[in-house]
Amino acid sequence: TEDIPMQPGQPLFQEFLTDIQPRVKAVALFLELVAGPLGLDAAQVEAFLADLPQGSMLNAAALHAGLRMAQRTVADHKRAEAACGQFLERFVLEVCLPNATVIGHVERYLVDLFCCLAAGVPVVLAPNTTAGVTAGKGDTLHCGALAVLEGGVTIPRSLGLTLSVLRKLLFV
Repeated sequence: TEDIPMQPGQPLFQEFLTDIQPRVKAVALFLELVAGPLGLDAAQVEAFLADLPQGSMLNAAALHAGLRMAQRTVADHKRAEAACGQFLERFVLEVCLPNATVIGHVERYLVDLFCCLAAGVPVVLAPNTTAGVTAGKGDTLHCGALAVLEGGVTIPRSLGLTLSVLRKLLFV
């Protein structure tokens, strides 16, 4: 078989950069950090996979899928907050913001949400919005969390998240 050259600007390169590579990385992180350590069953893994958006993974719909997974997982497992926090942080840094080339393809609204995260504002599920996720408001602003889920459950963030996101966003 002949290798298919992938050059910037070609449709296959675009699909690899925004869909295939981020999807594989997101699923691998989910299995490594959440599903494996917490012993999630096949139905829980399938629910996460079904929530992932079709096409590009570099948009708010992908973050929404991660938050929905966290909401379901925290409801069913006692030590899930830390595992979901690690997953969401690595999702932001390694799936959505791995390098300047990928960052250039991230949806603008998602970049705005990452700026809010860098400022210490958590993200929250927002079912009445188009994206399904928004920056926290009111009493969620200074809780030191990465995300605040339904029922007030907080997903913790590491101390280095702010600096890491800011460093990555220098490329935008």
